[in-house]
Amino acid sequence: MLIISAIILFGTIILFCLMIYAGKKYFLRHALSIHEENELKTKFEQLLNEKASLEKQNEEYISKIEEYELIYDKQQEQLKEINHLNLMFIDDITKLINKKLPKKEDYLESLKRIDKQFIYSLKSVYDGNLSIPYLKYCICFAIGMDIGEVSECFSIEQSSVHQVRYRLKKKFGLNSNDDLDVFLQRLLIN
Repeated sequence: MLIISAIILFGTIILFCLMIYAGKKYFLRHALSIHEENELKTKFEQLLNEKASLEKQNEEYISKIEEYELIYDKQQEQLKEINHLNLMFIDDITKLINKKLPKKEDYLESLKRIDKQFIYSLKSVYDGNLSIPYLKYCICFAIGMDIGEVSECFSIEQSSVHQVRYRLKKKFGLNSNDDLDVFLQRLLIN
């Protein structure tokens, strides 16, 4: 009976140890799963925050793109307007040259080289607004017309042409030593 009691006691101790071991293992597993669950929650919250941040950046980029598209559309409209004005200027000057000047072939050929970039360059060099007559005078000077020919084309006195040249030099920030024709021809080449 002592042996049976010892075996039962020994079995009970082993069973108790197994229960403690199993309980410890369960507790560790449960603690580990809680820790992992907390880590997953933290990572999920970080991902949600990153998603919100990315959505905000995306909205900002879309807003910027829309803003740039509006600016681009506005620039395209301005370029169309400049191109239309350019064609109108060239047409007007061509008519004046054909009507008023005997030696016109070189000037008409030079007018073909004038493009919308020339008008744009003129407007960008001068911060203010150049009037249509001043733009026409600039085109005439850029193609190499002299004061007498400009005077004849526009039916004004040569002294008035000198005054226009003086005003244009001031508008473009040129000093008295700078040559307006050379300045305008450089803009025409660029």
